[in-house]
Amino acid sequence: MAFNIKEQWKQINKDTDKVLWIIVILLAIFSILAVFSTSNKLNVAGSSFLFLLSEHIVYVLLGIGLMFVLQKFPPYKAYGIHGRFFLILAIVLLVATLFFGVSEGGSKRSISVLGHKIQTIHMIELCIVIHFSSWLKRVGDGINDIKHVYIPMLLYILVCCLLIATQKTSASLILGFTLVVLLFLSQLKLKYFLGTILIVGVAAGLGLSVLLSDAVNPKSENAIFSRLGTMKVRIESFLDKDETHKDIITTEAAIATSRFLPMPGASVHSASVKESYSDYIFAFFVEEYGILFGIIVVLLYLSLFYRTIKISKYLHNDFGKYLALGLGFMITFQAITHICVCVGVFPATGETLPMFSKGGISIVTTSVEIGILMNISRVARQNKIKEKEIKSEEKQLKSEVENE
Repeated sequence: MAFNIKEQWKQINKDTDKVLWIIVILLAIFSILAVFSTSNKLNVAGSSFLFLLSEHIVYVLLGIGLMFVLQKFPPYKAYGIHGRFFLILAIVLLVATLFFGVSEGGSKRSISVLGHKIQTIHMIELCIVIHFSSWLKRVGDGINDIKHVYIPMLLYILVCCLLIATQKTSASLILGFTLVVLLFLSQLKLKYFLGTILIVGVAAGLGLSVLLSDAVNPKSENAIFSRLGTMKVRIESFLDKDETHKDIITTEAAIATSRFLPMPGASVHSASVKESYSDYIFAFFVEEYGILFGIIVVLLYLSLFYRTIKISKYLHNDFGKYLALGLGFMITFQAITHICVCVGVFPATGETLPMFSKGGISIVTTSVEIGILMNISRVARQNKIKEKEIKSEEKQLKSEVENE
């Protein structure tokens, strides 16, 4: 029995992507430290410091458990086979959120299940990326059929992003950029891709002009126009430094006054920002643990995306390549967006830092995404080993022929 357990452990260790696990464990440790520092200084109504911290630790451990399971089962190809199921699931979640969701801050991003609020936006993003990766693999070169395939697909992307934008604009932009990256990696001809980028750029410019005009009223009671109004206020506040929101000023001050090396307990700004443990956690992590550790966190996310590129090189299945790069880009782009907000490069978005900010379903969803990446990586590692064995055999055979 002991021998079998030992062999099983060796097999698990052999198939495990140690680089991804190191990234995950370091992010988990840093996130616990960050939530500890920020929540300890906040007086959150109805929640004690220990409750906030313990809840975060539970979700982090749950996420790590999900990754451990998903890296082995089910095989990642099963997601592609059931691509239409994920499309249906995304539609169901989106409709349920829009019509039956819990309204918070003028938008509906979660649904109530047995008294618990479950955020659905990132779950919807995951389902759409899985379906889109499956669809790209299925149509292959047929994507260049502009009338019957490509234009309907663009309309599908547009509708998905617009519906998500009614509740969270930044999430729709992150999803949109991710799908555009997958289009670039697909068999779509370059002229069609560049034409799409040109059209999207012109449309975005016109949309921004309308958004900043007097046609959009920030005080509108309509849900959709309310979100546009919120977006308008944030962009105008970002462009006009005299009108910058207090939370943004405090966040930038936290980074500006930080030291290079860690100074735990030195934070003086986190208690002034309500969402310091979620929307702005990177800034207050840097304030307490220094610029050095802030750089390490940035490098961890960039390393995660670089790892997905390495994984895709050894995949023989197009669905796996699209899915790995799509998930890796989406996680990394969300992280970069959050960090850019904290350092004052982007206007406020409300995006959390993946696998870092305090959260429930957001951590679970990110964990599922990384678990799928680990599953894909396991297959890529097996392919890499086989390729090395084949090359070694070919080299040995060539050497034997030359010796004869």
